[in-house]
Amino acid sequence: TWGEKAMQLAEQPNDDAERAHTLQTMGASLNELGETTRGIAYLEQSLALAKRHNMLFAATRAYWNLGASLLLLGEHRRARNLLHEGIAFSEQTGWEAGISGLITLLGRLELELGHWNEAEALLHQAMKAAEQGNPFERIVATLGKAELLLRQGQMDDARQLLEHLIEHEQDHESLVRTMSLPALAFVYLACSDLTQAITTIDRCIQPWWEAEPHQRQGIHYLEMLWIGIEVYLAAGQLDRAHELLAELVALAERRPTSEVQARLVDTRGLIAAHQRLHSDAASYFRQATNLWQQIEFPYEEACSRQRLAESLLQAKN
Repeated sequence: TWGEKAMQLAEQPNDDAERAHTLQTMGASLNELGETTRGIAYLEQSLALAKRHNMLFAATRAYWNLGASLLLLGEHRRARNLLHEGIAFSEQTGWEAGISGLITLLGRLELELGHWNEAEALLHQAMKAAEQGNPFERIVATLGKAELLLRQGQMDDARQLLEHLIEHEQDHESLVRTMSLPALAFVYLACSDLTQAITTIDRCIQPWWEAEPHQRQGIHYLEMLWIGIEVYLAAGQLDRAHELLAELVALAERRPTSEVQARLVDTRGLIAAHQRLHSDAASYFRQATNLWQQIEFPYEEACSRQRLAESLLQAKN
């Protein structure tokens, strides 16, 4: 199999660069398949090997992949320390080609942990560093900034930033469709512009439906799914919301992390509330609140807690 051949390459002692690359590819692939414990072990080996032999590109890439994997597992403190270490490594060695990716990832983590001042400074730094660099890093940094603006109540600024991003990144259609359009649809929904929200979410979901099943399974589709459900519920399109819920359930089965589970039960609560099953909704929102609290995402916890309170009031009536 491919995995066995890759392991044979990884065990060859005479080519450290090839071994580091193979270990990293295997680690990232295993993480994508949901085998995160094995994936992280390979990434840790790749990072140690790259640092030992001063392979700067491989080390920076391993820091990013390992940090992202730890975030998916909900190991935020470990991820935070690792990303700080990776940024320091890049600065000390003078290898700053991949530093914007590490800064962006750390900025997004600080955002979720509720450290908005730190997140703002990091995301601003990342956006500047990525201006002439990797489009993926540029888009992710801009999305983080837009999310921060939205959470701070600066909805018009968030909308303008995302609209500008989408307009100027048309050469990277896949990234825009997967990452930017769901975020913009959510901003439109927050601004009570339901027509634009539906149009925008349809632009990314329709091509996704038309893709092959194995192409629709990545963890990066999590945001598109839950935002799509919220938009379709607001539009009264319950059948479409249930279609996406089935996909979200399947994703949660493949990637049973705390964050995915929290998002799933919170979304179930929204659907139950829409169906006026307020006691059921309250139960889901209570579960979501506890899960968000466990993984230390205070903003998401506050949103679920507010929905819990609303459902309890409705249930009494």
